[in-house]
Amino acid sequence: MSISEEQRIYLRGKLLQERERYRSRIEYLREESFGQDRTATIQELADYDNHPADQGSETYERESDLGLLLEARDHLKSLEEALVRMQDGQYGHCSGCGRDIPFERLSSRPETDVCVECASQD
Repeated sequence: MSISEEQRIYLRGKLLQERERYRSRIEYLREESFGQDRTATIQELADYDNHPADQGSETYERESDLGLLLEARDHLKSLEEALVRMQDGQYGHCSGCGRDIPFERLSSRPETDVCVECASQD
C-alpha cells in the first residue's frame, strides 16, 4: 500500500524541516569549529604554551568536529536525495526490493530509501 497524498505532504514537511536543521548545523560547525577566529586563537595558544598535550587535545577536538561535519553533510545529502525521489515519484519505494516502504518507517526515517528487510540485510 503506497502512502496517501496527505501522508506525502506530511513527510515532505518533515524532510524540509530536517534539511533546514542540518543546514544550520553544518553552518554552525563550520563557523565554530573551523572559523578563522578559532584557528587564530589555537595558533596563538600553541605558540605560547608549545605544550604537546595541548596540541594533541586540539587535534583530537578538530578531528571530532570534522567527523560531525562530515556526518551532517552525509545526512543532508540523503535528505535532499529523498526530496528529489519525492519529486520524481520514486519516494516510498524500496530501492532494494521495489516494495512500498510503510508510512511508519518513513515517518521515523523520512530520508530512507529501503524497507526494514532490505536495511537489515546490509
